[in-house]
Amino acid sequence: IAKINLPQSGFFRWQKQTITLFDQSRNRTFPVDIYLPFGSNRARVIVISHGLGSDRTSFAYLAEHLASYGFAVAVPE
Repeated sequence: IAKINLPQSGFFRWQKQTITLFDQSRNRTFPVDIYLPFGSNRARVIVISHGLGSDRTSFAYLAEHLASYGFAVAVPE
C-alpha cells in the first residue's frame, strides 16, 4: 500500500474551467468553477459549498489540492 502525504500536492495536473448554469426556479444564472484533473477518465466528483459570507474563490486552494489527487471538483457560487 502506497503512503499518501496529504499536505503535499498529488501527481495529477489539472485545469480550471468556469461554466455558467441557469436556475429556472429563480430565473437567474450563477457561475461554477470546475477543477478537472488531466489523465483521469473516471474522476470522482466533490462539490464544495462555501456557505454564507464568502464566494466560490474562498476554497480554490482546496479544490486545486483535491484535483491534484484526481478528483473533479465543482465550486458553485
